[in-house]
Amino acid sequence: MIIDINLSLVGMSIVLLSLAADISRCCKIKSDILNIVFPILSIVLALAVGSIFPKILARYNAEKIGIATLPSIIKFAAVFKVVIKFLLNISNRIIKLFNVQHIENRYIKTDGIDFLLSNENTSPLPNNSRRFVSNIMDFTERKISQVMVSLSEIFAVDLDLPKEKIIKRIIATKYSRVPIYRGNINNIVGIIYTKNLAVAWRNSGIIVLEDLIYHAYYVPENAKISEILKELKKRTPSYRDSCI
Repeated sequence: MIIDINLSLVGMSIVLLSLAADISRCCKIKSDILNIVFPILSIVLALAVGSIFPKILARYNAEKIGIATLPSIIKFAAVFKVVIKFLLNISNRIIKLFNVQHIENRYIKTDGIDFLLSNENTSPLPNNSRRFVSNIMDFTERKISQVMVSLSEIFAVDLDLPKEKIIKRIIATKYSRVPIYRGNINNIVGIIYTKNLAVAWRNSGIIVLEDLIYHAYYVPENAKISEILKELKKRTPSYRDSCI
């Protein structure tokens, strides 16, 4: 945008200066006056037509103008990629002289998400991608109670059973993580990873099941999934997949 405005200013100044010379000869007006008036006029026109008016128009028709101009902007960026990269490198070097630190914002704002999830006529995303993003946003706002597995559907193993039965049940299951309880399924003591047990199974005579049990992370059923995900990021990897 800045390059476009600067190029338009240069081009308009050349045209108006040439026009000023022609008007001066035809109308017998002093060229000094025209040489002052026309550059000022070019600046006003460039700012009004090239900057202020497009911004105001885009503010009231952001989605339509964005979709209409995006292909042209992409092509323009591809054609002038080398020039833009050269100018950016110069700008970054100048910024470093003033000890200005660049902080990259990796998070998308709410307005950006709303634009991505708008209807198929305005959203730049295809239907499948838009539905995928929408499901992610909806999922993080749900409560644990809406996604948790009911107690009757949980496959778990009693730690008081003989070790051989525990190993056979876990190895035969289709689950990668199996809750372990003692006496009552409401008393879950931890999680066993099927992969870890399978590796140790070769030396079944010296398997100590207690050494393979990871502590379970208990979460309240009314908590939001987004809050639990943030909490899990702060914990060690052994807790991240073991939520009860």
